[in-house]
Amino acid sequence: IWPALFIPWWFNTDEVVFYTEVIRQLRLDPSQTFFDIPGTPYMTLTSVLTALWWAAERLSGLTATANPSDFAFANVQGVFTLMRTLTMAMYLGAVAIAFDLFRRCAGALVAIVAALLFATLPIHVQYSYFVRTESLGLVLSLSAIWIVLYSRWRGTPGVYCCGGVLAGIAMAARFHFVMVALPVIFVI
Repeated sequence: IWPALFIPWWFNTDEVVFYTEVIRQLRLDPSQTFFDIPGTPYMTLTSVLTALWWAAERLSGLTATANPSDFAFANVQGVFTLMRTLTMAMYLGAVAIAFDLFRRCAGALVAIVAALLFATLPIHVQYSYFVRTESLGLVLSLSAIWIVLYSRWRGTPGVYCCGGVLAGIAMAARFHFVMVALPVIFVI
C-alpha cells in the first residue's frame, strides 16, 4: 500500500472525481455533482484538512495563493497524497477497531487472527491503496457498533443516538453501508 501514496495524481481516473468535489467544497459550493459514490464525509474531511494545510502555509508565508482552492490546484499531487493517506489511515483504523471488538468478544488470540484476516482481505486491501470511501465507512460502522456495545454509557439513549449518527455518516460515505451498522444497532 505504501508506494501507492506517491503514484502520479493522474494514474487513477476514479480519484480525479473526488479531487474535483474537494475543489468544489473548497470554493464553498454546496451543490455536489458526483453521486455514484457520494463520499461526502470523505470529501469534507479532505477539504477541511486541505484548508488547514493552506492556512498553516499562508500564516507561515510559504504560499502566496489567495484561497484554499487555488492552493489545492497548485499542490495537486499533495492533495492526492493526502486523500490516499486518509484512505490508508482509515484502513488501519478499521483493522484496529475490528481487533478491539473481537478482543472484547472472544479474547486476544481470536482478535489477532481476526485482525490479520481483516488486514489481508483482498477486497479491503484493494479498496485501501487509492482514494475510496469504503475504509471510512468501515471505521464509522465499526465505531458505531463499538460505541453501542462497549461505551461507558452503553444502554443510554445518547449512545444509541451517537451510534445512529455514525451509521448515518457511514451511509453518506457509501450507500452500501446501509446494511452494516444500522441493522446491527437495531438488533443490539
